[in-house]
Parts: sequence; C-alpha cells; structure tokens
Amino acid sequence: MPQLLQFILDWKYSAIFVGTFFEGPVVGLLAGLFAKVGYLNLFAAYAVHVIADLVADFTYYSIGYFGGEKFLPRAAKFLNFSVEETERAKVKFHENGKKIIVLGKLTHVIGMPILVAAGLVRYPAIAFIAFDLVATIIKSAAIIGIGYYFGGYWQKINNVFLDVTLITWAVVVIPTLYFIVKRLYAKKKTR
Repeated sequence: MPQLLQFILDWKYSAIFVGTFFEGPVVGLLAGLFAKVGYLNLFAAYAVHVIADLVADFTYYSIGYFGGEKFLPRAAKFLNFSVEETERAKVKFHENGKKIIVLGKLTHVIGMPILVAAGLVRYPAIAFIAFDLVATIIKSAAIIGIGYYFGGYWQKINNVFLDVTLITWAVVVIPTLYFIVKRLYAKKKTR
C-alpha cells in the first residue's frame, strides 16, 4: 500500500486515472483522503475517478463484445449449455440489463464479469453506457466521500470492502462455481 500512496502523491490525477483501472475503490478512498488534506482538488479527483472507471468498464464491455463470438460457444459447450439455454440467458440479460448492470457495477466482485457479459450478449452500447454512468456516478461519489470524511480510517474501511467482497463470494461466486461443477459433472455422466 505505501507504493500506491506514493504513486498517487507523485502523479496525482494521472495516478488516479491509472490506479482506478486496477483498484478503483482503494484509489477512490485515497483520492478522498488526499482531497481532505489538501493534496488534491475533490471535484477534479472525483471527475477523473468517474472517467477512468467508465473507460475501464467500457474496456471490459468491449472485451466481451469483440471477443465473445469466439468465447461464448466454447464456454457454453464446456459448461454443457444447450444453444436454447444460451439464447434464453441472452434474452434474460436484455430484459433485465439495467438491473444487472447497475447491481454488477455497485458490487466489487461480480462487476467485471457482468460488464464482460454485457458485451458478450451484445447489450446495446448506448444503454450500457447510460446505466453504467449512473451507477459509476453513485459509486464513485460514495467511495470518494467515504475517503474524504473517514480518510483517517481508510485501512478499516478497506477491511469493510474486504468483508463485503467475501460475503459476495459466499452469496454469488460459490453458488455459481457449484452450478458450473454440477453442469460439468452432468456432462460427464451423459457421455
């Protein structure tokens, strides 16, 4: 963490932009803290954090959009999904895209896979950007605000993010892995 602190102090807004790609919430907390103590302008730090987060999210969306044609059929076959099941999943994503994108964005663990999935299912880019923008504005304001007002406790706050991440793993990722293993086992059984 000391290297990250020094990186932000040395490079300021460029560091916020680059750092947000790799660890957005921690960089947001630190940006809020540095704004509080006068090293950064709060509004400039917030604007850079939002822009960097949007660029990162659109990068993930683009990975799914442009890489998905090759990846999706292989992943579906590997997980023993039929073409009909894959199509139903795409339809469900399109029907509930706003909720899925906002929920994915506001969580720390499942965000990236959902952003990639939005591209995979060819969710309309303009709608993706609109919903992602709303969620990013809220999330960045909350994280930078927490850093600004409670910056002296940033390590404890980071531990709260870790706890939320672990809870999300328990509630979302572990059942998803169970589902995948179950599908793979069923695939083996049918052979």
